[in-house]
Amino acid sequence: MIRPAPSIGNPIHPSERASVLVGVLWVQVLLTVIVVSLLYTTRLELRISKTHSDSIRAYYLAVAGSEKARHILDLALNDRQSSGVNHKDDVYKEVNEFRPTSIGTGTFQIGYPANVAGLTNFVFGVLDEERFLNINVATIEELKKLPGFDVDLAPYLIDFRDEDSEVTQGGYEIVDESASTIAGGESDAYSPKNQALVSRLEILAIPVVNAALMYGEDSDLDGALDSHEDDGGLGMPMDNRDGQLLTGWVHSTTVNSGISTDDARGQKRINIQEAAESQWTGINGVTEEMAGQIIRWRNNNSFESLVDLLQVRSGGDNNNGEGGNNNNESEDSNSGNNVISQDFLISIGDSITTGEAKVGCVNINSASKEVLTCLDGLEGELAEAIVNHRSSSGYFKNILEILNVAGMTVEKFRAIENRICVRSETYRIYSEGLVPASNISRRLETIVQINSSGIKNIAQRIVD
Repeated sequence: MIRPAPSIGNPIHPSERASVLVGVLWVQVLLTVIVVSLLYTTRLELRISKTHSDSIRAYYLAVAGSEKARHILDLALNDRQSSGVNHKDDVYKEVNEFRPTSIGTGTFQIGYPANVAGLTNFVFGVLDEERFLNINVATIEELKKLPGFDVDLAPYLIDFRDEDSEVTQGGYEIVDESASTIAGGESDAYSPKNQALVSRLEILAIPVVNAALMYGEDSDLDGALDSHEDDGGLGMPMDNRDGQLLTGWVHSTTVNSGISTDDARGQKRINIQEAAESQWTGINGVTEEMAGQIIRWRNNNSFESLVDLLQVRSGGDNNNGEGGNNNNESEDSNSGNNVISQDFLISIGDSITTGEAKVGCVNINSASKEVLTCLDGLEGELAEAIVNHRSSSGYFKNILEILNVAGMTVEKFRAIENRICVRSETYRIYSEGLVPASNISRRLETIVQINSSGIKNIAQRIVD
């Protein structure tokens, strides 16, 4: 008789087998999710790492562009000193060396967007700071003439930048620390800088500033229409989403400008207030007799302006009065013939000066009509005449050539003499580095000063 085999443990029910299978499947799913998550995280980290790496690469490409622009500016200085021509436009527009240049897997270019007649074009060039109004030296009257300027801000800006504690009428200084208030009686956590501005953005620290009037739609002051500046006001700044960049008054200003006393060739101009006879005869066309007459006249009359040389007459030991130049039409002062004619004075204009370096001067060869109009005595019609004259007759070789402009008088020249120049020595470089593979770019703004003493960086910032 055959006996059945003994059973080993309890038999497994089919439903239990299914549960085990489901558990195994869930474990596989969980492991798959974990693996996929790890792969995604790793890929994301790699992508972030690559983005960061490309961002750094784009930055150094922009630096390379800035250095190339410095080199081109140095060559332009050498050309100016060789040719003896103060102003040329060969670094301002359509500079082939500033067009996209490849380095390895990236490129850089130097230039800026310019809005002309409602159209935005990219200009391959640099901007000179002397074409703008320097807010560190501008008077209240000059500031108020800036297009779109908030006139109530002018005295505040003067008190913000000056080094004294005297309150400009309508402005603000902390006179009493225990009771300092600003306009409107508000409690004051604000105190003027009482130093020159190093950036135009510092103006935003003044409590009464209207930011919308100040920078318009260009909130980062880079001259480019960025996406957040053309989104219909979804974010700051407010804009009208018309595809054009509307700029504020600050775009006509600078905090860095000024030139040395050198002439176009890099030689020191002679100071007419103290030059010796040998220095005068070193100027082409000035004879020993003329030099002697100038000095004899100067012994009794001060030269406060270059145009005072027009008053020098033969037998110039006449005394027009003590304590400065006297313009009275006395018989003595009018005796003799004019030693220097206006035409001759203009011809030697780049060789003479009345003082030190011109800080904050405006370049009449590059400034717009709007900026020129800010200067004392240059109403709109005369400012436009200056722009038209340089377009039709060529750039001014020295500041005295402005006397050839219709409507310009000797008296008006005296008022602006120390505020104008005919060349620039301070430049704003916009360089952009791009990594095409990732379309990542970085934009760099560099302010440099270049003259006979060399070239140096004044300021630098990332603007994107």
